[in-house]
Amino acid sequence: MRSYVYTVKSQQWPLLSPREGAIRVCDSLVNPLGVEAVEFYLTTIDRGEADLLTELARIDLEKFVQIVTYLDLRSSIVQDVRADHQQTALLARLYQYACAYSEITRRYLPDLCERLEPYTTAEVGVWVNRSMYQLRARTPQVPQPVALVDDQVAAALFGRTASMQVYAALQPGGTLHIGLNDITDKLPQKFAWEHVSKQIADLCTKRLLDESSSPQILQERIWETLLYEPSVWFEGTPVGRRFWEEIGFARIQDLENASLDDLLRRVNRLYDDYRGQIPRGVELGRLEPHQRWYYLQSLALRRAYYWLDLLTPLKQQLEAPKADVEDLFGYLHSHDFSTIIHSLSDLVPDILSAYRSIVFKNFSQIGDRFAFLELLNCPMLLEITHDSSQGDFLTLTYVLLPSVDQLSQTPLIYSCPANESIANVSLTKKTLKGTWQQRAIGARFGRTSVSRRIGDLQIVEPNAAIICTRFPSRQPILDQVYQLVGCELQHLLGENLPGWHNLDYAQTNTDSLDEWINRYFALRSTPGRA
Repeated sequence: MRSYVYTVKSQQWPLLSPREGAIRVCDSLVNPLGVEAVEFYLTTIDRGEADLLTELARIDLEKFVQIVTYLDLRSSIVQDVRADHQQTALLARLYQYACAYSEITRRYLPDLCERLEPYTTAEVGVWVNRSMYQLRARTPQVPQPVALVDDQVAAALFGRTASMQVYAALQPGGTLHIGLNDITDKLPQKFAWEHVSKQIADLCTKRLLDESSSPQILQERIWETLLYEPSVWFEGTPVGRRFWEEIGFARIQDLENASLDDLLRRVNRLYDDYRGQIPRGVELGRLEPHQRWYYLQSLALRRAYYWLDLLTPLKQQLEAPKADVEDLFGYLHSHDFSTIIHSLSDLVPDILSAYRSIVFKNFSQIGDRFAFLELLNCPMLLEITHDSSQGDFLTLTYVLLPSVDQLSQTPLIYSCPANESIANVSLTKKTLKGTWQQRAIGARFGRTSVSRRIGDLQIVEPNAAIICTRFPSRQPILDQVYQLVGCELQHLLGENLPGWHNLDYAQTNTDSLDEWINRYFALRSTPGRA
């Protein structure tokens, strides 16, 4: 305790400006005593109610992430603050929560602001009433970070019956929180970061990043919908007919010869036909089975229209898929990886191109922190393994080799038994408290040294970057890109944060996707918006 107090007092952190304090905190993280002093100061003196941590997020995102991820930043208002000061402390924490959330998202994630709560490019605030609060856009009518609303307005916002004037003034969006436990127990900047990170994890696991610059992914999505949907039918519906037939094509190959403008018209026409089969004013739960079918398929058609609309500025026609689904899963019967290797040789260039476009389009301000992106022009190994104890799916291990120059073919794609995998090593990862190691089976991302003979080649790399993914799927480019992006984001944002457990499994046709599509078309129809 004396060392903590001595360190804090000697550096006079409480007397410094937020910026000077943030710089001093960064300087103190070079040794264990400094780390302990920072933890003591933030949880005992600062308690997240001052601007220090928010300022740190502004000037050094990496240090901020390390602090809020690896330090136990808990400080209970109820236990640590006098009763007559608790209301003031609560408002101070809400203020810092809103400011930190706004600063992080506007400065470092501007490309995603309309996909993150409260779904706006404006500065972010919060409205609060008793134990209820919600993020909101700061507006000319209510520009302050924390807006106190009365019981009547709060009840109307909770019941979604507030007037248009209230919504225009407050512009709330996203989760409406009931209960203040997170704000009263955690430092608000830590809670803000966890909230942002959880949403980014959701965007990755639900495949909801901005794909408008990636024709490879958009084409996969369109083919998947037109070729394989609908997959179930009812009496009174066009039984057995897929969308590509319903929009007027006799052969699948004719899709490749049609212009995207023609496809847009055909899909929109079928969408209107299906919507015409749904009685107006009837709740979804009261529709007849065939009417409900038309409703659900109209949503699928709207998704196809959305992807076609994004693809049209990039291309004139659909390209045929690079890989056949039957070939991708053929190893289940033959246990022969030669077809997979051939398919991957065609797919990998598109996977890497789509990966680049997704990172640049969604994470332009932090793209330089993606180690995999930085090394993408280096020689690459792509290893295929199958561990039957882990199920039917394969593991792909991408290995980037920054100091290797003897590869004439890159990526060099090969298969090997699971127990001989190049990923069966400990991967190193830098944290605030030093460098630690974890088995690759759980880590999936990291750095390691590699010494491996492949055929006639002896590969030696002291600092290889490794990412492990699950393969295959019916949308292999989309699935691989999201896993590559997500694995590294999970490492960058803090691996002990929740939300990443479904990264391997695409969850595309979700309510979240349909909600975003609704916002997309609403934004596009807004005057002044493209």
